Amino acid sequence: MPYDGSEIDKIPQPLASDLTVEQIAQEYQETVAALGGLEPLQTAAEFGRLLALPGFQANCLRLEVLVHLSVAYCHGKAVPTAQFIRNSFDGLGKGHCGRMEDPAEDMFVSLVNTPRGNLRIFEGIREGAGFHLQRILDIIEGMPDREPFNRIRDCVEALLKLSEAVAARLGVRANSLGQEIPLAKMPKAIVDQLGTGTRLLRFEEADLRRLGLSNELLADFVFNFEEASRLRAQTVGHTDLERRPLARHDACLHLLLPTAISSAITRMLIEYVVSRGLAANFERALGNAYGQLFSETSILGKWLPGPIEFQKILGGAMVGAMTEVDPGRFLHLVFFVDALDDFLRDGLNGMNADPKSLGAFLAWHIERASSEARKNMSFQDGITLFVNCGFGRALTFELEDGVPDRWRLEWIGAHNLITLSRLRNFDSLSLWRLLDSREKIAELSTELLNVNGLLNLVAWSMELGGHLVPHDELPPGFTSIHEGKGVVVVRQNAIRRLRASVMADWEPHRVVDLDGRWVKVSKLDRSEFEEERVAPLYGSEDDARGADFAQSS
Repeated sequence: MPYDGSEIDKIPQPLASDLTVEQIAQEYQETVAALGGLEPLQTAAEFGRLLALPGFQANCLRLEVLVHLSVAYCHGKAVPTAQFIRNSFDGLGKGHCGRMEDPAEDMFVSLVNTPRGNLRIFEGIREGAGFHLQRILDIIEGMPDREPFNRIRDCVEALLKLSEAVAARLGVRANSLGQEIPLAKMPKAIVDQLGTGTRLLRFEEADLRRLGLSNELLADFVFNFEEASRLRAQTVGHTDLERRPLARHDACLHLLLPTAISSAITRMLIEYVVSRGLAANFERALGNAYGQLFSETSILGKWLPGPIEFQKILGGAMVGAMTEVDPGRFLHLVFFVDALDDFLRDGLNGMNADPKSLGAFLAWHIERASSEARKNMSFQDGITLFVNCGFGRALTFELEDGVPDRWRLEWIGAHNLITLSRLRNFDSLSLWRLLDSREKIAELSTELLNVNGLLNLVAWSMELGGHLVPHDELPPGFTSIHEGKGVVVVRQNAIRRLRASVMADWEPHRVVDLDGRWVKVSKLDRSEFEEERVAPLYGSEDDARGADFAQSS
């Protein structure tokens, strides 16, 4: 439907929770009471282990909450029984945690890389965790080759190696999918395997030596159990435990939250740059990283007309670019890089600090693009695609006056735009056809209820052979509402298999070249022949990444 500009809009980005650990504990008092007599680390590790199993991907929130409750409220010495673990898991399926669990929408395990190799991370509950972490890693690699930046690189690499080691122990593949629908109850087969959590997540000194790591390198990610009670007042999604997901006990390190690797690294780096007065440098480096990414990517079948050079605005940085994709049809891209304002307060649970200013600048870009496009005698219409280029938190903006006539506004996260641009047989004109179809459906007094953004709508359409409503029968989600209007509920996680398919076709990673360097590669193209898909051809990418950090710490 045409954008009417009547509300504040949020680019979809699921948050972990809006409640504190203590508020959640009050709803599950029976579980919390039973936790009191249990040993905290072993109990947390039992739940943490389940986070690393594909069968529990859709139960990530519930399990992360149980890890937090274990650390915050356990103060005994008893070992948790398998029955207690099962009862706790089943019990949290009711109330707040059960309501917050959604079908899985992303990979279970994704792959990030540095100039020293490929590393698997558990995506967790945050959409695009691996994508956003890769941007952070690119910034870290672009920092000056000296202290304290070298130490930051080494510490980050050390934590990533622990994540890779856990993935290797469990044999989970990169870019793999886990359980799609949240489990209401724990399967008996899993109950029979309980009691191995501390071993799977535990790293003894010998393990660290084999990995080339030290306790000293990982110290900044180790949680202090003496401050465990502080967790109770913290909001799930922005806790000390998520910032420091490791625990030390009896000369061993335990990775209690394997799904917190991305957020822990992101928060560590941002805390550092803010404390050293380098926030502006970080923001420029992030803009450069996104500029490089989109300059090297064909966006919906079109190369951008020039370099992407972000201009500073209140609350971030912005740049626009426009191209004529068909006679009289104009695609206008507006990229926004989020600033670090208010990050220390809310972390990745927060949003951009100045949505009103962002809306004003976006409106200016749209008006300017529309005026320029209308100078073309063949002008028909235009689309502004607003792209959130951040580091993982949600984005809001406000448009007071809507958009010009014969112009549409859509918004999408950078990670979803990259996925869409890598999708075979989808280009700018495909976007036009999709939006035209959506408007035609609206004219028939039927609304498409799609709560998960543009990429999800594309995925839904592809499942239906290019349609938005099945021709032979209405989907089960169709219901009539007042005044004769109908609504078609678009499946929330149609996006999941599309993402997996694109990653299978693209498969970015690093390989060692003849000079011993880890070079970025990806598949050159998807072959129609099975033998070529088994042994695909990869091409190297330019892995140079600019950064703009101060030369003094």
